[in-house]
Amino acid sequence: MSNIAYRICSFILCFAMLTSMAACQKSPDSSLVVNKDFDKLIEEAEGTDTEKVKIEDIADIEYEDYITSFEDSDLGVKVNVNAKVDIPKADHLSVFRVKQASFTQEFIDKVRAELMGDGAVYDHVALRQRTKKDIEAEISSMREYLKTIDSRLREQGYTDEQIERSRQETQEEINSLQDEYENAPNEIDITDFPSDGKIQSLEELSKIYPNYKDNYEYNLTGDGYYVINDGSSGMYSKLLVTHSENQGNSMRFTSSCFSYSDPDGGKAVDKDKYNNDTIPDNLLTNIDLDFSPDAKFAPTPGETCEISIEEAVIMADELLERLGLGEFEYYSGSFANVHTGYASVSIYDETLYYSPRITLTYYRNIDGVFLTQSSGTKNNMSIDGPGGGAFTKKRWGPEIITVSINDSGIVEFSYSSPIEITETVVENSNIKSFEDVKDTFEKMMVVTKAGKDTTAVYDIDRVRLSYSRISEANSYDTGLIVPVWDFYGYYQRAWEGIIINEGNTTALAINAIDGSIIDPDLGY
Repeated sequence: MSNIAYRICSFILCFAMLTSMAACQKSPDSSLVVNKDFDKLIEEAEGTDTEKVKIEDIADIEYEDYITSFEDSDLGVKVNVNAKVDIPKADHLSVFRVKQASFTQEFIDKVRAELMGDGAVYDHVALRQRTKKDIEAEISSMREYLKTIDSRLREQGYTDEQIERSRQETQEEINSLQDEYENAPNEIDITDFPSDGKIQSLEELSKIYPNYKDNYEYNLTGDGYYVINDGSSGMYSKLLVTHSENQGNSMRFTSSCFSYSDPDGGKAVDKDKYNNDTIPDNLLTNIDLDFSPDAKFAPTPGETCEISIEEAVIMADELLERLGLGEFEYYSGSFANVHTGYASVSIYDETLYYSPRITLTYYRNIDGVFLTQSSGTKNNMSIDGPGGGAFTKKRWGPEIITVSINDSGIVEFSYSSPIEITETVVENSNIKSFEDVKDTFEKMMVVTKAGKDTTAVYDIDRVRLSYSRISEANSYDTGLIVPVWDFYGYYQRAWEGIIINEGNTTALAINAIDGSIIDPDLGY
């Protein structure tokens, strides 16, 4: 099974498990999980409830570490808490009305000038063209594969019938490639794919370049563009901008001195599980982690990372100031080796490249309080995608900026789900105290994390009071920014003793105004 097919199947399986888990949870207390009435919420924020506090009342309190443990063996959930209580040094917390913002052409031009210079840009479809040499190499590789297909698949336990079917499918693919070879150019001239750098309708672009349908994941509503430079500066750069009523608005710039590769950072690899000395420390990748024994990892040629996080923050701060994004402040950062791609099309050359870099996270900071979006991402999932695959029909993700830097300079800039604050509806909000929400957390944590035929362990190491956006019930572009208590930590979910999901996450987000649980998929 190919990596792509494997990932699709894995995603469908995980989605099915998650939906069945949600369907079999115990019903939470209806007073804590409710449809939010924004007018009522605003009234509570403005009210005079003596049981609530202002941020000024608790900002200077030195809380003891929150330590406790509890579990429900019937529901298969265990929770360990050893957490710092993080309260921002602010003199007030407000409630804001917001809407999703678009990237203006002026802002896009500014980003392009800062990160790609003032040279000509070209449509990225040029990268999807293949030369006779590219196709010839793939045909040669597959022919070599055919010579050993019987022994390779038999060692893996395939039957004679399966081996013959695989042989036929491989030969059919070779035949298809030979047809493609006849019409392929000897070389690609990217100047044949000029771009004016202006936002265009994705639907219109898909008519000009059919490959856009692949790049925009079957979502052609909205507009945007995707441009590249010519690499003559020694850095191969791309800038993607999309405006979509279904998938949200986003911008992503990537650059490498090696190729127009895309960083594929995701899950951290536990290198101790593999007998492979070429796997670097702090490797991040989204590919199938069951690497071939022959896989070899190598740093991207020409890229090093000797700078410190402090130096990287200075560079990123200066970039955001020049872009007019001074309201965003550095939140966290770390070094990683990020997987960027394979060496070639040959199935025998399994070199995987990685890019050493420091990645910094920036959130909007409002009067000393970060908008961390700990309440989750508003999602509407579907399993009726092309080929029966699961995909997200609509979403409104968190507003976040990430900047990746190494010795080559800024190698990635990403800005997702920009918002516009349209109104301050409450200047100094009342909130639930930590003592109040702690009781809610202990009451609701196990219930909300129960899953069918799975077990879960949560290790909570941080409780933070910050801002988060909540959404209108039927809207993917309007909502409120409210204060939220965020219980954060590491979790592992297992099925029949096999870990199926793990990582750092917000385990529970509690609206600090009314004490209700915020559903991370509904967004309120």
